[in-house]
Amino acid sequence: MSRKLVIDVSEHQGIINWNKVKNKVDGAILRCGYGDDVASQDDKQYARNLAECEKLGIPKGVYLYSYAKTETQAKSELAHILRLIKGHKFELPIFLDCEESGTQNFAPTACRIVCEGLKAAGYTPGVYSSIYWWNNYLTSLNSYKRWIAQWDTEITYKGNYLMWQYSESGRVDGIDTEVDMNYLYGNIGENNESVPDILYQVFTETSGWLPTVKNLEDYAGIDGQPIKGIRVFLNGDTLSVQTHQLYNGNIDKLTILAGKHTIRYRVRTVGSSNYLSWMERETDTSGSDDTFAGESGKAIDRVQMVVKE
Repeated sequence: MSRKLVIDVSEHQGIINWNKVKNKVDGAILRCGYGDDVASQDDKQYARNLAECEKLGIPKGVYLYSYAKTETQAKSELAHILRLIKGHKFELPIFLDCEESGTQNFAPTACRIVCEGLKAAGYTPGVYSSIYWWNNYLTSLNSYKRWIAQWDTEITYKGNYLMWQYSESGRVDGIDTEVDMNYLYGNIGENNESVPDILYQVFTETSGWLPTVKNLEDYAGIDGQPIKGIRVFLNGDTLSVQTHQLYNGNIDKLTILAGKHTIRYRVRTVGSSNYLSWMERETDTSGSDDTFAGESGKAIDRVQMVVKE
């Protein structure tokens, strides 16, 4: 996969000579502001940075630094972003920057409020944070573009991600200060497509059809109750699921007929405390042994799945 050089900037970089920067980078993420939708909290260089990137044809995205601890604050931050990006086209996602101490517990909810609002407005949403936050506080966020900060020679994050911020002390001709440096993986524009949500629910003899689960926000199933049926939905379409059932109708293995998307899925067997390994399907051809999740003869009681970026 190709790798692009992207910088992220704010008023802290001062007045940037974008004519010099243009030939040194592949794109830029511009801070539009921080916190609530208050004009005094707009980034003082955002309007100029945006205009220069548009004039020079530099691919761009946006981020807003979050302080949200309540639903009201998260909605205000969404309004802040939407006010400043309205009427403009962006080749890179619109990110919420989550790293403020004290916001950890509410951050996943804030991200969903902001990102779903951006998605509804027609933009591609993303979330920025440190690898520590991604591994400890933001583990449930799988529907939005991930931007991982890890200032090192290599990234150790195990999940999927769009961008890696590898340095806070880069130097680029045209910028008088140090600047954050990032690698974007893939082609600009192609990565700006939202990853669809996958919805799924399971049936048990005791409880019937259980509530629908989205992505990895939870799991489908009830501990100790063998799963007898499963339904999966993607972009409003019902995906086909191949299952192997025991003589009593309990499911012990399944595979998802994924179509054009790659689906990652895993299961847990009744009585076990751990999930089995993740499995993947990339095509809608018939299932094969190496795409089935489960163990022969052991009924499953939990299922999780997500669309792979």
